[in-house]
Amino acid sequence: MLLLNTGSFEFLTKIFIERKKQEMNKYIANMVDRLAGYHVEAKGEHALKIAKDAFKQKMDKMKVFLPDDDKVSLIIDIVNECYSSGVTIGTINLSTNVLEIYGTAPSWDAPQPLVLKLTKLRYKPNLERKEANLEYRIPFQITATKEK
Repeated sequence: MLLLNTGSFEFLTKIFIERKKQEMNKYIANMVDRLAGYHVEAKGEHALKIAKDAFKQKMDKMKVFLPDDDKVSLIIDIVNECYSSGVTIGTINLSTNVLEIYGTAPSWDAPQPLVLKLTKLRYKPNLERKEANLEYRIPFQITATKEK
């Protein structure tokens, strides 16, 4: 059985705390490096500022690859409207001024609420439908141009 006196216990506690501090500092330094995208020599708040600035620069460069909030909310509106109407979306193509939706509907009139929704969102939709497929669903295509 190992017995520790108070001095030994305090010494071991200090060692334990020092190791935990070192592990935490190493973890924080790794996170700062990952955020910056390169090794940051600075420490503390200065390191965080460098990492934030580097991350912001990377995000600004990547912005062209990310959809803007308007397009994301448009897609959410389309998906919600389709869900309400029982319409299944096969493909959505979205560019700056043109929106194309390909899908199938449970009835001839089921895509109509989507057309009305797009009109309210300042698009000029054109709906084309085909005869029912083998699953008794109506294939359709909506091509909509953004009104200016």
